[in-house]
Amino acid sequence: MEAVPPWRLKYINLGSLDDFSELDVNHGAIGCANCHGGDPAASTLNDAHGADFLADPSEDPVTGCGNSECHPALASSYAGSMHLNLWGERQQLADRAGYADFASCPTDLQNSFNGECTSCHATCGDCHISRPNSVGGGLVDNHIFYKTPDREDNCEACHGSRVAVDYEGQIQGVRRDAHSSAGWSCTFVCHVGDEMHADASTRNGRYDHGDESVTCTQCHLQGYYNIYHLKHWPGEVFSGNPPISPDKRHDCFVCHAQEYNNCDACHTAGVWTTDEEYHERNPYTAFKIGYNINDAQNDRGKYVVVRHVPVTRDTYAPWGLLELTAYDDIPNWKYATPHNIQRWTRQTAGSVDGPDTEPTTETCFTFCHPYNHLSGEPLVENRELFLTHVDLADPHYADDPSANWNVIVDDVVPSGWITD
Repeated sequence: MEAVPPWRLKYINLGSLDDFSELDVNHGAIGCANCHGGDPAASTLNDAHGADFLADPSEDPVTGCGNSECHPALASSYAGSMHLNLWGERQQLADRAGYADFASCPTDLQNSFNGECTSCHATCGDCHISRPNSVGGGLVDNHIFYKTPDREDNCEACHGSRVAVDYEGQIQGVRRDAHSSAGWSCTFVCHVGDEMHADASTRNGRYDHGDESVTCTQCHLQGYYNIYHLKHWPGEVFSGNPPISPDKRHDCFVCHAQEYNNCDACHTAGVWTTDEEYHERNPYTAFKIGYNINDAQNDRGKYVVVRHVPVTRDTYAPWGLLELTAYDDIPNWKYATPHNIQRWTRQTAGSVDGPDTEPTTETCFTFCHPYNHLSGEPLVENRELFLTHVDLADPHYADDPSANWNVIVDDVVPSGWITD
């Protein structure tokens, strides 16, 4: 994302209008001071702002946007939301550090997290008025309040390194997401207001979002007959057919995603690895199928797409957390949801060299399955699709947690793949 010009950060251009209330008829009549504090009758900058001035009144949703005459119910719910509180990141830190939950972590560790990681949280204003503070801020459009956040200036401004590069097709050789090509915004069907505003204080992460969780079947209705879905869809799909065996269930992304960004390691407090090779390699694109060990019920399938996330043993050393006591208990090849969906991919009978807009005459097991089930011969060209112990033996992953061995699929791939 490009930096916002300094003049755009706070500047409001009324043009030929006489008052801000004409620019935003819904909120303009409230008056600046009612939200930001200060004294609108003052004649100097210091007096106008005063000691109680709030740059972002929605930093606390309840006392800001939750005024009884404004959005009390939404603000109350959003105060416990995933976007404001980063519940998943909090729980992951606690899990790796060996604590039951974030509240059980030492105060110094909580303060370090709150002083750095929560700089990425999203206030009401970060979505509806301005670009997020984490990317430099700046009004999206003259302080006008928008019910629907802007895809580029709001959603992708925060979710840039993974989601935006996928969705917009910014990785060489990877096609733009089919939903992006159709012109759909993030909020059109998938990430609607109910999910964004939902109280998630009892949840452990974005994939544990209860009824607000995003699923492909919100649009792609169950019951659509497709022989490959019949064999691999993660659930009971077709009326009159028995549930698909759990050991055959695949997440949708296994078939319909393309390569996506991965990273090896990062650190807190602005301390980044200085190794030149690291910077040349990261982020890097890869596509890996592994076991779903994050979902006990395998609701998303036994086989899922996994991404290497950049946590290392000394990630939090700058905070004084020199040892992650449970580091080896949690994999850093994690369940992934790449935002680069295509109907025809390398796995769904596209070419071996990359996705095509139309399928080849081959069947999908030619380009995805580890075996040719007719001849019984290994399909070696498909080796790179699967996470195996050959991947874990890569020097780049030498100090990864031992829990990654629970994710690899060595037991279902040809033995010849994993011995060279």
